[in-house]
Amino acid sequence: MSAVVATTKSYTHVVSADGRTMTVRLHAAHSSRDCFSADQPSTGHAVWFAAENLTQMLVDQVRSPSKSWREARHVLELGAGPGLVGIWAAKLLEDGGSGARDNGNLTPGTEARQYLFTDGDADVVALLQRNCDYNEMPDSVVCAKLWWGSEESSALRSLRPGGFDIILGADLIYGREHTLQQGNVLDNLMSTVQTLLAINGVFYLAFTRRDLPVDVVLACAEKHGLVYELEEDYVFDIFDTNTDGQTCFWRDAIYAFRRTRIAASPLLPVAATPDGAIDRGCGHDGIIP
Repeated sequence: MSAVVATTKSYTHVVSADGRTMTVRLHAAHSSRDCFSADQPSTGHAVWFAAENLTQMLVDQVRSPSKSWREARHVLELGAGPGLVGIWAAKLLEDGGSGARDNGNLTPGTEARQYLFTDGDADVVALLQRNCDYNEMPDSVVCAKLWWGSEESSALRSLRPGGFDIILGADLIYGREHTLQQGNVLDNLMSTVQTLLAINGVFYLAFTRRDLPVDVVLACAEKHGLVYELEEDYVFDIFDTNTDGQTCFWRDAIYAFRRTRIAASPLLPVAATPDGAIDRGCGHDGIIP
C-alpha cells in the first residue's frame, strides 16, 4: 500500500515591529499531488495556498491588532488538515505579538483561551495532533474529529454554549460536483458555522475558487444568516503567470462572515472523551467524501 509522502516544512513570519520572528514546523505531504497518489487519498495531508494566505492575514492582524481577533477566547478551526492556520493562531494569541505569553495576565474575570482544531478524517486528525505536539501547543489546544452538519455542530454547541469567537477555515470547499451533489457539503459547512459562531464572532474563510462560483458560497452563507466582508488585501491569483482566464479560475480570497441572526439549532447532549475531544465516528472535512 502506498502512503502519503510526508516531509517537514517550516513557516516563519515576522510578528513584531522590531523584526522578531516565530516559526511553525509541520509534518505534511511533500506536495498536494502526493495526496492523490496514495491508496486512500486525502487532501487534508497537504498545506494548501489558502492556509498560507489565511495565516499571513492572522500575522498581519496581530501586528496591527483588530478587536475581534485579539480578544478571542474560544477559537475553532474546521478542516484543519496538518494544522498550519490553527497552530499559528494559538502561537500568536498566546504570545500576544509582544514576546510575552498573555494567558497568565488576563484582565480579572476574563476566561483563558481555548482552542479546538477539527477535521473529518481520522488519519488527518492524528497528523494534526502530531503537529500540535511537535510545536509544543498548550493543554488548551484540543484536536478532534468533526463531521459538518446540524446534529454534530449542535452537540458541540452544547459543550461550548457561548459559541466560538473566531472560526477559521482554509480551502474547505473544493469543486461544484463534490460540494453541491454529495450531501451538499457547502450547506453543511454554513449550517455548522451558523450554529457554532458566537453572537459577535467572526468566521474567516480562505476560499480558493475552482469551478464553484463564489456567489454560490456567499448565497448559502446568507441563507444561514451570515453576512460577509472581503478582506481585500488577501486576494491572489494563485498562478499569476498564466493567462487571464486561468488566473481568474484559480483565485484565493479571504471572507469574514458575521451573524445577522441567532442560530436556532437544537442543543443535543454528547459525551466527551477524557481530554475533552469529541469523537462522532466517521467525519468529513469538506474535501474528500
